[in-house]
Amino acid sequence: MAKMQQIMRKVTTPQRCNQIGDSMARSQIQCSSVIDQTANNQTIIKDYALPIISELVKTDVEYLTQGLYGDPNYLENVQINNAIGAPVGLIAAENSIQRTNSQAFQRRSNVRSSSQNTRAVSQKIPPNEQLVQKDILKGIDYVCQVVFKESYCLETQFFACSLFHRVASQIQLKKSELKLLAALCVFEATKHEENYGEALGASALVAYFGDVFTVKQLVAAEVRFLDAIEWRLGISSVNARVYLRTLFRDLGMDLKSTVMASFLAEISLLDQKFLQFTGFELALAAVELAVISGYVQPFDQSVKMPKSAVNQLFLITTSANSTSIRQFDNRNQKNKEQCRKMLSGQWIEITQRGQATQIYKKYCEDSYFKVALRTPIDDIDGAVQKIIAGM
Repeated sequence: MAKMQQIMRKVTTPQRCNQIGDSMARSQIQCSSVIDQTANNQTIIKDYALPIISELVKTDVEYLTQGLYGDPNYLENVQINNAIGAPVGLIAAENSIQRTNSQAFQRRSNVRSSSQNTRAVSQKIPPNEQLVQKDILKGIDYVCQVVFKESYCLETQFFACSLFHRVASQIQLKKSELKLLAALCVFEATKHEENYGEALGASALVAYFGDVFTVKQLVAAEVRFLDAIEWRLGISSVNARVYLRTLFRDLGMDLKSTVMASFLAEISLLDQKFLQFTGFELALAAVELAVISGYVQPFDQSVKMPKSAVNQLFLITTSANSTSIRQFDNRNQKNKEQCRKMLSGQWIEITQRGQATQIYKKYCEDSYFKVALRTPIDDIDGAVQKIIAGM
């Protein structure tokens, strides 16, 4: 509270150059005297948001450096070649002895992990049963369909999709286990992010996926699922969605731009190649592309994008071509440029593919302003330079 009071004392209204408290008292908080916060966002970001984001980004970078988000090349390294000798299959856990003591909540021991890997090498998945890229897309789409139909929050979707990629980086799976993996991801994510009463139970998930697996298989596979990520569920809670909420608030973005940014962040879930970036980098790229899109192709043709302080601040703060965001993390400029380029390419690919995924169909609806139907931007760097030159 003391910190917030210090911040508020620094914030002044551009109309009167008074403290916020004085301005509210004199205007008697009338609608005709709404406080213009755009000129104050820089102060708020510096004194309040920056310390929080900085600590979160440190954790984000550490997780990425340790490879805890998953392997961007797991399709080749694990699912096709299994070069690391990963355990094979989720259903294999069905006949395992269920652990009932406190050790069930500890990491796998080196001995147990070694024995699993030895068994895994001797097992072979036929090529026609191995996962390919379209199966990864299909598995993530299963997760997104359940989240959408059950009206779960986006935090649950990002959490579940993160779990999907993490497990697929550790276990070689069969095509027939794709729905089981998606169900387990939703099962764990809802227990972590949603209220307990709203979480889907095992029997409900079995019915949801057409009875292709049993409750017994789901419960048994859950142990193998959690072993694969060493029972560290919380790692998946650090994702792009966490940063989006802060950026939307502190940058004062309009509703349609936030929806567009959410769409761009969500399509990054569909491809494991984005595991090479931090959630912070993905969030920055999504927000930047959304705002640039708003300038190039205005959401409302009758309203021009304002040349306000907040939008100038945005381009200075989050542009991949700017060095000012180095204060947030220790990742280099090239990573941020590459992230923006890849996300832009994913946007073009998803648009060309059309109604192939739940994410695309959702953002084609009127309630989401049909942002998925907007034309992708081919030359992002050129668009940025034109916007800056016009300010």
